[in-house]
Amino acid sequence: MHTHTVPKLLGTLIYLVAVGTSYGHDGHSHDDGHSHEHGVSHEHVHADGTSHQHSHATEMLAYRLTDWNSLQFSDPRLAQQHLEAVRGLGCEAHMDDVPGSLSVSYRCIEWKPMEVATHELAEQWATWLVAAGFDCSHGHVDPVMLNGPEIVEYRLAEWQTAHVQPEEMTLFVESLNKIGCEVHQSNDGDHVDVNFRSPLWRDIHLGNHQTAEQWVAFFEEHAFEVRHEH
Repeated sequence: MHTHTVPKLLGTLIYLVAVGTSYGHDGHSHDDGHSHEHGVSHEHVHADGTSHQHSHATEMLAYRLTDWNSLQFSDPRLAQQHLEAVRGLGCEAHMDDVPGSLSVSYRCIEWKPMEVATHELAEQWATWLVAAGFDCSHGHVDPVMLNGPEIVEYRLAEWQTAHVQPEEMTLFVESLNKIGCEVHQSNDGDHVDVNFRSPLWRDIHLGNHQTAEQWVAFFEEHAFEVRHEH
């Protein structure tokens, strides 16, 4: 269990809620756990005949907290606000009396999506989530990857590492950035270690079947979950 004192978490949270951001389960999900971004709409029709609308017009965050985290509050009102906030985010949470304060403990084992209206709000929420102990992921699919009739869906819930030769590194990192991955890189002797993940189900829209199959092969090579329906 990690224990932290309270910085300016509640003030930030109250501001974020006041300006109208929504959190928790605003990305809509399939029975298989897929979640997609909302806004300007596209329609996906799957092989079983089901379909759904989604878009890429809003900002999406992913967050989770696999171990119990605790914050200590001297003010019961603030403790209750934080308890309600993390429950609203879909966390397991409880409050306990400890000597001289109240302790709010919470966890959120599975990745959950958060949809907000602007990049600024996404960055503010990311700051709050990290300060509150969450693992947070924020990425963007490049608009050039969102046009075309062939749709490939993908997710990479855990960090993966690729050992990339320096001459291949730029193209590889650019490819990951285009599909909205978080990417970190470090030099390791004669190669570069590239760490990347994309915890939410996302999709790209491609111009033809051959290009789609090339991306499917890329995803499979690098341990993504991937789905491509014809």
